[in-house]
Amino acid sequence: MVLASRADQILQPAAGYQIQHIQNLQSLRSTLTQIRLAMQNAFQTARDDHFRAQNSMQQIPEHIKAGLLLIQTAPKDLISKLLPYTMRNVERAADEGSLVTKPALQRFVSIGLLLEELVTVLNSTSSTLANQDYLIEAKSYAADISEQWNLLVDLFRKFSHRADITQTLIKNSFIEPINEAQRTNGFNNLSDRTSELSKLIPVSILIDQSSDLLDMMIGTYTVVSNDHMVNQIDAHKSALDIKDEQGRGKKQRELWQSILQQSIKVARLAQERQNGFAATSLERNTEYGAYARVAMAT
Repeated sequence: MVLASRADQILQPAAGYQIQHIQNLQSLRSTLTQIRLAMQNAFQTARDDHFRAQNSMQQIPEHIKAGLLLIQTAPKDLISKLLPYTMRNVERAADEGSLVTKPALQRFVSIGLLLEELVTVLNSTSSTLANQDYLIEAKSYAADISEQWNLLVDLFRKFSHRADITQTLIKNSFIEPINEAQRTNGFNNLSDRTSELSKLIPVSILIDQSSDLLDMMIGTYTVVSNDHMVNQIDAHKSALDIKDEQGRGKKQRELWQSILQQSIKVARLAQERQNGFAATSLERNTEYGAYARVAMAT
């Protein structure tokens, strides 16, 4: 944005290149505005999608524990009535968590393609003595932004992949074994229940860890994006209107200072979340192990 305040630039794609994402080749400023608005929309809508994903991930352990508790303590007739309902709840939460991560990922992928196209077109745009330095700088900035954006795309892919892993674990290793046990023995006696719980508890711990990990990852990202990305993109749109080099230099220093401060904050936050996640592992094993011990003692 600061660079584009110096002059506008017509973009020139190479012969035969088909433009797919840039809306206005006559103006680099217009293209940067297109990118800014797309980024702002992507961050804002991702916030809503990720809230839903977090909500789903937070529900999963409670549904899992409810299912284990029924198997552990409930009479057979109550199990037959309530366990299918509990399984539907955990499956719905897993499906929702997996589903809502996909649109955000697609929006970020689309912006990545727009940035890559801008880099491609800038590389084919003819330079003159008047705009040579400007174009060199523009190409460098565009390539750097594209590279950094792809890191965000990778992060969103990890969100989606982790949600899919959690969904698959729940369906294949929790719901299906419970449904099969109900079809075959119906948890008729203590031996059946103890045997099934001994198989389900390790899987339940993995599911709890997986859902908690995604909740933590999204939570960390949300704090960073709310404090920095969304607000910063909007705050720096005025950079296009800077008229003098002194103002441009000041704006550049502000940007770099903001980036430095945010990098420090992200590093600290990531370490805090990692420490918190590690601390829950022992508690999780103890909590789930109790279901088997109580069943055996019943």
